[in-house]
Amino acid sequence: MSQPNLSRSHSLGMQLFREALRSKTIITKRALVAAAEAVNTDNESFEPPTRGKKALAIDDIARVCHEACRAAAAADGDTDRPTWADAPEWQKDTTRKGVRYIQEHPDAPAGALHQAWIDEKKSDGWVYGKVKDAEKKTHPMMIPYTELPLIEKVKDHLIATLTRALS
Repeated sequence: MSQPNLSRSHSLGMQLFREALRSKTIITKRALVAAAEAVNTDNESFEPPTRGKKALAIDDIARVCHEACRAAAAADGDTDRPTWADAPEWQKDTTRKGVRYIQEHPDAPAGALHQAWIDEKKSDGWVYGKVKDAEKKTHPMMIPYTELPLIEKVKDHLIATLTRALS
């Protein structure tokens, strides 16, 4: 499988995400900030919320997960993902549901998170389609976890790992 033509930092970022996936390493706050800043097109400082005495709000965790997944996608060459602020509400809801799923099933593997996502999409009328289309409700990732491209598995692992770390 050939790598897309990426800048050195994006290639390194994807390499780190792949290594984290293989070794089940927890992504550190520093790595998350570096990844998010690498794809920040608004020149805003990205500072994920920190855990205090109380658990973070679901929206805060979902925002961190969204931006981490956006950074991973950018490291893999997909730079068309919107920021959390610009994401459509259905996309934010999907991330919130993923966070809630992991909070309710903290020992669930990433494959279970993906299956829960498929089940949720199906209940909302989505079906498999070669192209993601929100109007037609088609999505190419409505396939078994074992058949997902590596970057999609990385995103599921990021959501699970970050949710556990921030909850």
